[in-house]
Amino acid sequence: MSQDKEKFERYTFRCNPDQGVDVLGWGTYPKRSVLADQPMKVFLDSFNTPEEAQARFPQATQLSSRLTDPQVSLNHLPGPDDHGPIAGGMYPDDWAYEPKDRPSAFKP
Repeated sequence: MSQDKEKFERYTFRCNPDQGVDVLGWGTYPKRSVLADQPMKVFLDSFNTPEEAQARFPQATQLSSRLTDPQVSLNHLPGPDDHGPIAGGMYPDDWAYEPKDRPSAFKP
């Protein structure tokens, strides 16, 4: 199933394990996403030959590579040991198994 071809900034090809060619669309995650402003890679379609892929996606002009493709970073997301606005963790359900440590505001 193909995605809307016009919503991506660039397009690349990659070889798939079935000896075919995949087309990827590249853009930027929207502000409402936890990955806001980071590179977005979306699988668009798969083809048997590079010629079929080029005919359907003429704007795809280069081969995708892990060495040259932008990478998404998850460093900004809270981890289990991060201490945020709630002492002991980021979320009230962090205390689900330790009710004695739950702040009074979150006690049932």
